[in-house]
Amino acid sequence: MLEPWEQEEYAAVGRITSPYPGGSGTGTLIAQDTVLTAAHLFFDDGVLRGAPERFTFSVGASLAERCAVRSVHRLAAIDAALLRVRCEGKVAAPAWRCGAAQASGAALLVGFHADVAAGTARRIERCRYRRLPSALLLASCDARAMASGAPLFVLDGGQPLLAAVVRGVGMPADALGVPDWRRRYLVASTLPGNGLAGC
Repeated sequence: MLEPWEQEEYAAVGRITSPYPGGSGTGTLIAQDTVLTAAHLFFDDGVLRGAPERFTFSVGASLAERCAVRSVHRLAAIDAALLRVRCEGKVAAPAWRCGAAQASGAALLVGFHADVAAGTARRIERCRYRRLPSALLLASCDARAMASGAPLFVLDGGQPLLAAVVRGVGMPADALGVPDWRRRYLVASTLPGNGLAGC
């Protein structure tokens, strides 16, 4: 669980709630009215599950800020989506930058897990990642339920760069010849070249 100062630092990472099975997860505010998350939370076989206003995005250090989802736009070729939201109050602009991941390195995953008792505490996983073909990263972070759509930050000189968004569970470790990595999760890379607003 994050310390109080870390909850504030990552206050732009919020929780998405949905009335549909498997539709709840994590999203990241990348502009005052734009949230980056995983497309599979909103789409089934390319079809939007329901009206955008049925989804809610909660943000802020204690998730007190509620934002209505106005529209959902799926990014081409990767499992990522941009939400246009309208928040009730003023939401702090994110403090990080977006950037491309190197071939491998250290990463931070910030998101919400289903086992968080109060439901408002973010968790952070420090892990390693490796870049794969097809704009994917494979990371050793423990991405459990509610982590879909969570941001993966890569460390660039100690500063976190938003580089990818959690897609789901990936291939076993031995497929990459790294048996010392016990947990593997694929994340859809979201590089600035994808034309993300706010990056």
